[in-house]
Amino acid sequence: VWSFGLDSLPDYLPTLKEKGYLPKDFDKNFKVWDKDVSPAGEGYPNESIMFKTTDAGIQPKAAMMRAFYDETEDYAKKKGIDLTPQQRDFFGLAHFNSGAHGYELLDAYKKAGLLKDGKLPEKMPNIDIPFRYKGKPMSKEAAAKLHEQIYNNVAPRLAAAKGLKEEGLFE
Repeated sequence: VWSFGLDSLPDYLPTLKEKGYLPKDFDKNFKVWDKDVSPAGEGYPNESIMFKTTDAGIQPKAAMMRAFYDETEDYAKKKGIDLTPQQRDFFGLAHFNSGAHGYELLDAYKKAGLLKDGKLPEKMPNIDIPFRYKGKPMSKEAAAKLHEQIYNNVAPRLAAAKGLKEEGLFE
């Protein structure tokens, strides 16, 4: 799961199957790793799921991306926010990357007027974002660090996707 960026898959798997993002029998595509040490050895993160094939690992990645994009779109609609495709990509990836913090980011960008005209800032904006952790507000320093982490994970992915689309490699 780590190599596919799916460390939250074990918690999210039942929902993905229940909502139809993955087939009900998807469990046949992996084995639960039940040993105390990572299959890579000591000092490596322990894997909880071992996929039988690369395709079996890509399938839940795509399912989680679709689910998180849909959840972001639903959240935005409930908040009366009409996202452009670029904004949907940004906040969908932010949600995938950081869970509910993606929603907090969306709310803060909206409040700061950064979503006007269907655009996104060209660089990370210097705004306070009231991120919460386990129900409690994060310090301004911790929130700024989290904002930077999310932004630095999402922005290069969007730039790469834009380049691939411009080359005609993806729709």
